[in-house]
Amino acid sequence: MAVLKNADTKMVRRVGVHRNSLLSKLFRKTYFNLIMKGLEFSTALDVGAGDGRFSKWAGPSHQVTSIDIHPQGSFIEKADFMKKGFTENSFDLVYCSHVIEHVSDFISFAEKLERVSKKYVVVICPLPSASFWDEPTHVRPFTPEALRRLFFRMKPVRVFDLNIPFFISSCVGVFEK
Repeated sequence: MAVLKNADTKMVRRVGVHRNSLLSKLFRKTYFNLIMKGLEFSTALDVGAGDGRFSKWAGPSHQVTSIDIHPQGSFIEKADFMKKGFTENSFDLVYCSHVIEHVSDFISFAEKLERVSKKYVVVICPLPSASFWDEPTHVRPFTPEALRRLFFRMKPVRVFDLNIPFFISSCVGVFEK
């Protein structure tokens, strides 16, 4: 039963729900809509953009700057967020999905996320579980309470855990300045 409770994306692939399947794409759109509900923004920074899912969800009506140290798309700039010289309040929204758990100096990282944001910071990370430590680059797990404490200078809009067996097990934090 513990495997069901703490299922992660590796488990999804084992049971045959591919991340590019129709079910997965439908869920991802619903997931983004739930997380981003009510957040008005025109500019955004996607930190750790990966394959650019957030940029694709935001669409052409938003100006999204996407960066990643290992970009998986031609529109994503290869850059290290901590070394990049963004000015204060550069973006209405800063979106960071599945990055902070890989950062050893997560306090400085969180402070910079706050600093470059004008309005909102959205952070998504895996929930603590036995499988969390299967990924050798994971440094620290976060719970909803840990995110609240880390972003204590900001007002929490929504902070929750999203745990759907065999599909996703994430901690989501949406914070407002």
